Amino acid sequence: MTTKELKKNIFKLLTHLAPLYAYNKFWNRKGTFEYPKRIIHQEQSRFPLLGIIEEQRNFHYFYIAACEEMNVPYILIDLTKSNWIDIVKQSGCKGILVWPSASSTVIKNMFDERIKVINEDLGFTIFPSYNEMWVWESKRRMHYWFEANNIKHPQGWIFYDYNEARAFLEHSSFPLVFKTNHGDSSQGVKILRKKAHALKILNNCFGAGVNMGAGFAKDLEWGSIFFQEFIENPIEWRIIRIGDSYFGYQKVRRGDFASGSGDAVFTDIPFHILSYVRDITDKHNLKSISFDVLIDNDNNFYMIEIQSLFGDTKTKRKLLIDGEPGRYKYDYEKENWFFEKGIFDQNNCGNLRVAYLLEQINKK
Repeated sequence: MTTKELKKNIFKLLTHLAPLYAYNKFWNRKGTFEYPKRIIHQEQSRFPLLGIIEEQRNFHYFYIAACEEMNVPYILIDLTKSNWIDIVKQSGCKGILVWPSASSTVIKNMFDERIKVINEDLGFTIFPSYNEMWVWESKRRMHYWFEANNIKHPQGWIFYDYNEARAFLEHSSFPLVFKTNHGDSSQGVKILRKKAHALKILNNCFGAGVNMGAGFAKDLEWGSIFFQEFIENPIEWRIIRIGDSYFGYQKVRRGDFASGSGDAVFTDIPFHILSYVRDITDKHNLKSISFDVLIDNDNNFYMIEIQSLFGDTKTKRKLLIDGEPGRYKYDYEKENWFFEKGIFDQNNCGNLRVAYLLEQINKK
């Protein structure tokens, strides 16, 4: 076995074991049935009580850290319980911070179902909004959203019919990109350079199923397939908007992918890219969002991903200009962008999300 094959097999093993560890740690924590669990600062707080929905991989810790720093009282809510509606109703919170888990399709579907009820039927203000989270960690939904809203993106083809998909491959040019519906950090994404490889993937998708790369071994996707146009050697930017604060950086490519490398190159963001994202987010009222934007060799823009939540970079910062941390903001009266120095992206932008939710509560 070569070193490359060994590393690949070790990676596969870790991707199967990591979710099991996360689930075991979450479901066997102390006080698991003591809900709702209230955690409030000892000193008096002028802010309303916020709910924080627990996430199996502990991404909700960003919200906890933000509330602790801002002296905002909060309560932890576990949506995996059978009496989750009673838990939410009895929580006493005025708004809810959400970071849905995508550790498996089962848990992802649970969050999708229950968050919708919390927002639309129970009437709680949530952040990010349900519309923002609807596309989160679903490549099919992202594709549909781009198509429906005429946002330029790599051409894609989603098939639920095996014969239609096979006929498409018989007349396609390669390479093509294959994507599973779920799977973050480039997991579940493959570059198909030959028709034989594409046909093998197709047969798996409509046969035994395809593992999405970062979930359980049994967490398979089958019955559909998603192909996408391949963009050669693009520059990739991540542009982030939280409230009216903008951040961004170039994503460092590792092999065929930039997603998942965790590295960032900080430089001035071209204002036309910022304005492009601002126009889309203003039009669709998106206030907790990141766009991954590809720029090809002919300077064409392609949106490849939209996420309401995102992991952290190895550098921790979301924007540095000449070594100075800060954020961009847009002056609508003067119609220009300006850079504001300071630390605004604490706790993976958790502080900004908490502040925005408090603003929405105060407007009610």
